[in-house]
Amino acid sequence: MKDQLNDIKLYDKFAILNRAGKHEILKDGDSWDELKNLYNEIMEMHRPDQTVEVSDTSVMWKDDRWRCHIFNSDRGWGCAMRRNPSVIPHLQDDLGFELDKVLSLTNGSGLIIIAGPTGAGKTTTMASLINYLSERGELGDTVTIEEPIEYSHSDPLICQREVGINVGSFHGGVHEAMRQSPRNIIIGEIRHPNTAEAAIQAGLTGHRVFATLHAENIHEVVTRMFGLLDKQHDELLPQAIQGFICQHLVHGISGKTHCIYETLHASPQVRSILSQGPAALPRLNHEMYQQKRKSLSEYAKSLVISGQLQVEEIVRWTTE
Repeated sequence: MKDQLNDIKLYDKFAILNRAGKHEILKDGDSWDELKNLYNEIMEMHRPDQTVEVSDTSVMWKDDRWRCHIFNSDRGWGCAMRRNPSVIPHLQDDLGFELDKVLSLTNGSGLIIIAGPTGAGKTTTMASLINYLSERGELGDTVTIEEPIEYSHSDPLICQREVGINVGSFHGGVHEAMRQSPRNIIIGEIRHPNTAEAAIQAGLTGHRVFATLHAENIHEVVTRMFGLLDKQHDELLPQAIQGFICQHLVHGISGKTHCIYETLHASPQVRSILSQGPAALPRLNHEMYQQKRKSLSEYAKSLVISGQLQVEEIVRWTTE
């Protein structure tokens, strides 16, 4: 049942299995009995006290770590599970990133934002990047703040802390991490203004900060950050930022899932554009071209030309 099974929804009376977009409903049999036991264990340990509350956690099942979102609906308590492989994917061989385009963003200190929509693999990319730097001996002392912990790192220099278990909040975890003077601070997700401000402060105080953010493209990353930050931190963002990665997952002709992405290094020219506010953001396209980096649209079109994607899969980018 593990092959190609990456998403499961568990309820008290049934389970919905998602294999590569095809859904299967289980209500009886040995497989359902196993999932029912798993459901009961998750609910016993992690179900919120109130029906208006939700809970995010992770569990180990069938040798893999699964991210769990527990919620209440007209079907009672449910749990949406997403599988994360026990082995962290390789940044280039498995995820398809050009190493120079990504690693060039990690030199020095500052904030590197990995963005994309829900389910685009942002956490996987961040874990893969951290693991790659670790294996090359280029990472150093690292503190992560995650909700929940999805990938376990074996490097003893990486200290992983989970919100709600080891630390009270993302922004609190960032401030606590800064007092440990690590080389790197990993922020599972920037959702709220106080976390965005903490990320800026950490990036300005000599730390290399990696964080994920929900956004469709690099323009939207900057717009969202400006929306989260107050005027003072808006002015500090250009100084703190080190680079951007924005990615999407699309389904290929052969059934393979492709990660299309765009990257941008915070060069002096990029910082100058950011300092001029949202109205100047269209000029980032020129800087991406100057840095010889593909936009999401260009990456998607290249996969269509090479016969790996149908035009219908990437119409959102090719209609620019």
